[in-house]
Amino acid sequence: MAISLAKHNIPTLPNQESSLKIVRIKLDWQSYGSSGVAADLDVSCFMLTDAGKVRDNDDFVLYNQPKSACGSVKHSGDGNGKELFVHLDTVPADIVKLIFAATTHKFNIKRQDFGVVGKAHVRIFDHGTNEHLASIDLSGDAHQCTAIIFGDLIRQNAGWVFQDATDFKPFSGGLEQIARQFGVAVD
Repeated sequence: MAISLAKHNIPTLPNQESSLKIVRIKLDWQSYGSSGVAADLDVSCFMLTDAGKVRDNDDFVLYNQPKSACGSVKHSGDGNGKELFVHLDTVPADIVKLIFAATTHKFNIKRQDFGVVGKAHVRIFDHGTNEHLASIDLSGDAHQCTAIIFGDLIRQNAGWVFQDATDFKPFSGGLEQIARQFGVAVD
């Protein structure tokens, strides 16, 4: 049974059984938002050490860097309905947290934020069984918000737990603002 999560009110999911090997995170939205301009969103992942930073830029996965150097996190590529695939058993041991963000693409050119993008939501699946684990609504009153951290996976004991994202706030500086926070070298 899936848990429906409201933006910034996300409960911790129970630690999954060891049968959960691949997590699929799917970002969907309405192609045309209330602005009438074609909306384009992206989903990304930051692979963090216990210092709260990426080891290097190879630990940052997004549409134009669709695979981590270790191969444990993969992005589906460009287009509507973007997905991340996380192979939990191959995440390097020194990576303790995976942060997931949704962002508006070229927000500074298109002048789009989550307030004008229609029906943006994230669904999380057990990729092996296609079991729907959770849904997160990213639409609504998110004006001037161009990036949202919607959750993270934290390594706990022998498994992973999807963690509450209520401590995170929306960002108005897009993906670049979040990337800098986690130590990604942005040109």
